[in-house]
Amino acid sequence: MPKVVIQLVGTLRSIFGRPEIEIETEGEITFRDLVKMASAEVGRDFFPTLCDPETGELRPTIVILVNGENLLRQKGLDQPLAAPQKIIVMRADMAGG
Repeated sequence: MPKVVIQLVGTLRSIFGRPEIEIETEGEITFRDLVKMASAEVGRDFFPTLCDPETGELRPTIVILVNGENLLRQKGLDQPLAAPQKIIVMRADMAGG
């Protein structure tokens, strides 16, 4: 099974107590699927930390880079992901201007 690695930066690393989350995937999944899978992996509220639980949309305080490109400039949470891809998740205040 291919693996997708989610690298956690800054305060997210502290919140979840690890620098990265490795998820084994089968076939093509979306980033939304990956976030839900990561929630199961870390045993904490990963999804609600990144996404609004009511709307399911990415919180404005979160920046996600997929292979160096902002996820929101692509198809957002419904962006298909095929492993291996480099994914970096950080708070917007860490992303710079």
